[in-house]
Amino acid sequence: MRGSGIIGRMRRWTILAALGAGAFASRLWVLARSAEPAGTDGYYYVVQVEHWLRTGHLKVPDGSWVLRLCAAWSYVLGDPVMGVKVTAALLAALCVPAAWALGGGLDRMRGLDARPTAWWLAAWAAASPSLTTLAAEFPKNLGAAAPLLVVAAVAVHPSRRAPALAAAFAAVLLAATAHRTGAVLWIPIAVAALGRRPLLLLGIAGALVAFAVLSWALPNLLHPSDLPRVTEQLDWPRLLPAFARQARPAQVVELSLPWFAVVASAAAWVRHRRHGSQLLALALPSLCCIVPIWRTDTLDLGYRLALLSPLFGVPLLLAAMPERAVRLASTARAAIALAGLAVVGVLLAAPSGFNGSANPPHARYRRVVDAMPRPLPPLLIAHQGFSFLYTHLTGADAMAWAPEPELDRKEVGRLAWGIRPSEWVALAPDPPPIPLDPEYAYVREDVWEVFVSRAQVEGDDDLRERLSDWRNPSRVRPASLLRNRGL
Repeated sequence: MRGSGIIGRMRRWTILAALGAGAFASRLWVLARSAEPAGTDGYYYVVQVEHWLRTGHLKVPDGSWVLRLCAAWSYVLGDPVMGVKVTAALLAALCVPAAWALGGGLDRMRGLDARPTAWWLAAWAAASPSLTTLAAEFPKNLGAAAPLLVVAAVAVHPSRRAPALAAAFAAVLLAATAHRTGAVLWIPIAVAALGRRPLLLLGIAGALVAFAVLSWALPNLLHPSDLPRVTEQLDWPRLLPAFARQARPAQVVELSLPWFAVVASAAAWVRHRRHGSQLLALALPSLCCIVPIWRTDTLDLGYRLALLSPLFGVPLLLAAMPERAVRLASTARAAIALAGLAVVGVLLAAPSGFNGSANPPHARYRRVVDAMPRPLPPLLIAHQGFSFLYTHLTGADAMAWAPEPELDRKEVGRLAWGIRPSEWVALAPDPPPIPLDPEYAYVREDVWEVFVSRAQVEGDDDLRERLSDWRNPSRVRPASLLRNRGL
């Protein structure tokens, strides 16, 4: 019996490792098809890694451990672009065992010795298009995904044993220090679990104290000063969010599941009045991600939360299924079907989460950089997607924010977008802007500010709309971004 148990565990870990390897390979394959980094912020990660490898410090101070992991892989591979992609693919693959652990907790909740829910969740994590999107566009957000799944696993099947407390401590701390979204989403999970196992408070409270110390000492971790940045993201978006219009069918289906899961879990609890705290531990973070109070255009908070919503919505949907259906899912025939779906998902669904056509036009941006007058300014104001590519190519500083009042405007350059030659002639003082391509021009910041002030008075509505476009940064960096920058 003992030998058969060992063989069973070896078979289980072999299958799980194969799923994880497939998840890693599918994400790396789709990311590596381009020589450029993926996503609007792709060169942010590359510049951070390059600066770390050269100086031992990040270009833009940031407390996230994900950037250090990117730097470590870049050092091993000798290529910052590939190092970032390998890190992102690895973070997605780590969700496979984490999802399996969460599914195992749900199976134990039902008293099942088999692990049907665990295998279905592991297969979902291997095939998830949204995890691929996170890998391509938001590796720091993705860094919180696997730890959040572990937090949920501990919450649905709490234990008094030291390993469970240690897992809660490590998972909360890793999620919270990966990205601000991870620092928030573990809270509704923990709130639902504490009523059942107060001892979990030890692990969670320890992680919270450790994070508070880190947030006080390190930059870019969640902090009370971030509240204005959160409240400005509040909005009631259109019925169909902008990102859903760009997603492929498999991802639209996946992003719809959390909505069905919340309704199904409520119905399951009303019908049976069982497992309420476990359902709540998944329903609360699901609601945080899907309730439409967040701006949902690409790069906004609502977009990132929607991509994270399947982490809780898919397990919640399986937790709400009738036990008869779950037991049917543990049959040999269901296992064969699951294996086939997992293979198809890894080969087709996971890669569909990366839309390479949505990447910035890096080739065009390179031509714009080549056309800029030399010598380059000490600081260039340029929009997101361009600014870090510019730093990568030239080594000069750039930012996607308006300059602070104390900076000398004559020493600051600006990449201006969408201004017609006739508008420059009519409203811009000397020295004249330098055209770089049909849409971009280089202009000194003091000239730009005079132009903008005149345009607000003398220009038309179309010009004022172009001046407020995200490609013409007009907001000064919030104080929260500058916190602890000197460390």
